[in-house]
Amino acid sequence: MNLERVKKIKNIFKKLAIVSASRTFSTFLILLLLAVIIGSIFYYRYVVLIERKEPEPPEIGVQFREKPYREISKIWQDYQEELNLSEFKEYPDPFR
Repeated sequence: MNLERVKKIKNIFKKLAIVSASRTFSTFLILLLLAVIIGSIFYYRYVVLIERKEPEPPEIGVQFREKPYREISKIWQDYQEELNLSEFKEYPDPFR
C-alpha cells in the first residue's frame, strides 16, 4: 500500500516535470509571479508593518546603578595601571 502511494506520487511529479518542460515560458512566468508575490508578502510583513507601528516608550526609565559602575571602574583602573607599568619595564634582549 505504501509503495503504491510512493509510485503514484513519483508518477505525478514526472508528469508535472514533463508538462512544465513542454511549456517553459508559461512555467517561467508562473514561477516569477509566485516569487514576486512571496517577496511582496515578506516586504509588507517585515518593512511596511514595522514602519507603521509606533514605538512604545519604556515603562521604566534608564536607571543608573552606582555599585556595578564602581566595580567596573575599579577593574578598568587596575587594568590601566598594569598597562602603564608595562611601558616602563625593560625586557632582556634574547638576541645578544
